[in-house]
Amino acid sequence: DLSGNLVGDEGAAALAASLPSGLRRLALKGVGIGGEGLLALVNGSRLAGVRSLNLGRNEIGTGGAECLASWPGASGLDVLEMNEAGLGNEGAAALAGSRYLAELRCLTLDGNDLGPDGVKCLADSPRLSGLRWLALSENPLGNAGAAALASSRTLGKLGALEVSQIEMGSDGARALIGAPILAGVRELVLSGNPIG
Repeated sequence: DLSGNLVGDEGAAALAASLPSGLRRLALKGVGIGGEGLLALVNGSRLAGVRSLNLGRNEIGTGGAECLASWPGASGLDVLEMNEAGLGNEGAAALAGSRYLAELRCLTLDGNDLGPDGVKCLADSPRLSGLRWLALSENPLGNAGAAALASSRTLGKLGALEVSQIEMGSDGARALIGAPILAGVRELVLSGNPIG
């Protein structure tokens, strides 16, 4: 766990070359890497066995999301945490369209400025159908984003859904609460929404 240490993009290249083989979990939360640093990491062959990757609080951006989505080594990931990574709707669309993220079970995208379009890409992605945990808190999804989640035909295996502070009103909450995707959900976080 290197979280909180200033690694930066240049340090990411050095880190990629020195990671121990057989590494299963890598936490790089808030280490100052961007898209270039992520590219250096995924090009390092030692990252290929990682099952849990935390890149939160780094300015990864859309380009970084596209890089990760096109990386064959992502096929081994179970857990991907990218909260506050500057992804936006385009970054969410890149992740949703990745053929390499089909084994993903936990996806955290809190605070990425995702709107209804970004969450619709995630909700409609057959490649994310294995998700058990989805965290989308602190994104301006609103009622339209809640409705996009509610209409999902691919997120039926969810056991946990976090959608706190997404600017969802009572209409969005009603759509979500009655949705088939919540059938298996055991943990639902709706706090901080103006539901009424």
